[in-house]
Amino acid sequence: AINIDVDFKANYEETNATIPIFTADMISYFEEELNNKVKEQIEGIISIEKDKGVDFLYLREKLELKHPYKYEKNKYEFINNLRNSKITVNSKGTIQTTYDVVESNKDQKGALEWYII
Repeated sequence: AINIDVDFKANYEETNATIPIFTADMISYFEEELNNKVKEQIEGIISIEKDKGVDFLYLREKLELKHPYKYEKNKYEFINNLRNSKITVNSKGTIQTTYDVVESNKDQKGALEWYII
């Protein structure tokens, strides 16, 4: 069995809205959706790897570095073993920053006060 753990941080670009859309519940929802998409994409790559017999994710090199004895024992049958292996993908991404803009810049106070329309 092969476990692939994906850990990443994401940012949401600036969003212009009349109400705040990045509430705690919505951020959790977006994180879940993002993790599902990442997992689906990697599972698609794995499916192609198994079908075509190509190691796109460089699993052979990872096995060689982390478990050299297992690699040496199985290196000639690697692709066949890969095709028959159960591969689990775990995506643990988080949204670390949002750029939520509720009001237009011309209505904000401070640094933009000098702006003349």
